[in-house]
Amino acid sequence: LEGEGLMIPASWSSDNSQILILRYYSITHADIYVLDVDSGELTEILPDLDVAYGGIAFSHDDESIYAITDWDSDFRRILEVELDDFSVRQVSGDHDWDVEGMALAPDGSKLVYTINNGGNEELHMLNPDTGQTLDVPELPLGLIGGLQFNDDSSMLGFSHVSARSPGDAWSYDIASGELTRWTQSEVGGLDTDALVEPEVITFESFDGLEVPSFYYRAEGDGPRPVIIDIHGGPESQERPGFNSRIQYWVNELGISVLAPNVRGSAGY
Repeated sequence: LEGEGLMIPASWSSDNSQILILRYYSITHADIYVLDVDSGELTEILPDLDVAYGGIAFSHDDESIYAITDWDSDFRRILEVELDDFSVRQVSGDHDWDVEGMALAPDGSKLVYTINNGGNEELHMLNPDTGQTLDVPELPLGLIGGLQFNDDSSMLGFSHVSARSPGDAWSYDIASGELTRWTQSEVGGLDTDALVEPEVITFESFDGLEVPSFYYRAEGDGPRPVIIDIHGGPESQERPGFNSRIQYWVNELGISVLAPNVRGSAGY
């Protein structure tokens, strides 16, 4: 296929005869196509819609696709689209936060996804056919990526970034609930136990709006100097990831840090 614009191959069908393709225009607009590998024919899915899409994937039987989209909603959620008639149903719950990533188990029995809850990334899992929620591990505030099941759908692999880890590989045994950290990322000899994890606080703006913030509290009795660290934008967002600058302010200078998600931040 010689495509037009930014076209991203996203998912193979189970028999390797088709590829699901996302054509990206902007943060608010993308299109989805199915490419027939033998003929080169492109078929657009829901061609009349002008909406945003995130992750997309074939169902395990190739009769439908799962898509992260903001269609008919203030927030991105997961929808299932039947390929024969383009009928649509909602799969993920009503979280009032954006779904950011997802992965489907090879046997189709589990769908795992992450939501952006006030900047923190939360893990959720369900049976996509019944909607039954499934247990997931508890993780510190941070960011989750690289969601992937093993071949027999019994384990989930993912990466996790937090205030104390610049990014490590983890696995979760679904049956036993065992959570395993496989890597210890290089931090230049720092004692990661001494790094400060943020807490989520809110404060009221002039019109009553609750503004969320990540608060990194310096040790010791107050009062303490405080840095109010406002991110760029307008599409950006403060996230509770690994931030060596904030850790230096808190640990070396004894300054507490307040990192708010002001009006116009992404994710709201």
